[in-house]
Amino acid sequence: MEAEAVATTADPDAAFLSAIQRYETARDKASLLEGTERTLTTRLNEEKERAEKTSATWTEALAKSVFANEPAFKEALLSYEERDRLQNGETPIR
Repeated sequence: MEAEAVATTADPDAAFLSAIQRYETARDKASLLEGTERTLTTRLNEEKERAEKTSATWTEALAKSVFANEPAFKEALLSYEERDRLQNGETPIR
């Protein structure tokens, strides 16, 4: 954050009221940022938990599959073109 340039005034009461207003604005911004940080931290933790569960489910499914490991599974995947062709009921090109 950059320091805000403050105009000097000969009236101390006006300067004081201006300082109060700047303080309240800064406090409100800080409060908003703290709330945003809490929300994002909660969301990040939820996403981490979801990713860990997904990874565990994937690892378990792979272990129960006919594939020896993930590279073997990936090798067996169809290309996008082949998958689209089969889903559209097209016959193989010979």
